[in-house]
Amino acid sequence: MITLFTHYFDSLEYMLGRFLELLTLCICQENDTIARIGSNCLQQLILQNVSKFREEHWIQVVGAFVELFSKTTAYELFTAAASVSKLTDAAATNGDTAQASETATEVSTEMPDALQPNGSQSATTLPGAGDPPAQSEARAELEDYRPQTDSQQPAAVTVARRRFFNRIITNCVLQLLMIETVHELFSNDNVYAQIPSHQLLRLMGLLKKSYQFAKKFNEDKDLRMQLWRQGFMKQPPNLLKQESGSAATYVHILFRMYHDEREERQSSRAETEAALIP
Repeated sequence: MITLFTHYFDSLEYMLGRFLELLTLCICQENDTIARIGSNCLQQLILQNVSKFREEHWIQVVGAFVELFSKTTAYELFTAAASVSKLTDAAATNGDTAQASETATEVSTEMPDALQPNGSQSATTLPGAGDPPAQSEARAELEDYRPQTDSQQPAAVTVARRRFFNRIITNCVLQLLMIETVHELFSNDNVYAQIPSHQLLRLMGLLKKSYQFAKKFNEDKDLRMQLWRQGFMKQPPNLLKQESGSAATYVHILFRMYHDEREERQSSRAETEAALIP
């Protein structure tokens, strides 16, 4: 399809927006193989036609990246834990027996033992049950020193919730793919040379947003621990690759623009400096 578009560019350029929409749809699949095929095709579309692109084409291309970065940003990371809690509360409030039964099971697996109601535990699971008084007291003292947070095991997860969590994880993976795609494309001398400065700066804005989003999540240890306890992943989640990858690509391309002596780059020197220096 990309070869066809390239060969008949003059006749098909009016369809560029629709080609980009199709590739965007392909990239945003939960299947990693299909997503990578879409990303590769997007790169080939740009690489093979870069010398033919005019201003209006670059606007469409960068517009596609705007949509891709937006669609692959895992916004739900900041609401997933709250969503699970709301579902649990709603089931109990509405008196939905079947749903309440399922969510009750989820609650018992999410909550630390110390927070579970006594009625849900048998005598044999209570600390010190059946022990002599002195042994019970000694064990109670020892248990006071057990870590209350980091030792908490992740919860068992229902199929529906695992599907919800997996969609969020897929977006995190796809965002990394987008950062990688931008890095590879605009490290190419020909692509870098052809794209207008203001469109390249627009693209850098997407990397900056990606960096800020990842940094905000990585700094919120309580949220990350909460997601881990609810069975989101087998270890506390982080977006360190997204934070470092987006920042590295952002700085690399802006430095290149800053030192570029060509007139077209110099005309946007003030904007480049404003983006880079902070």
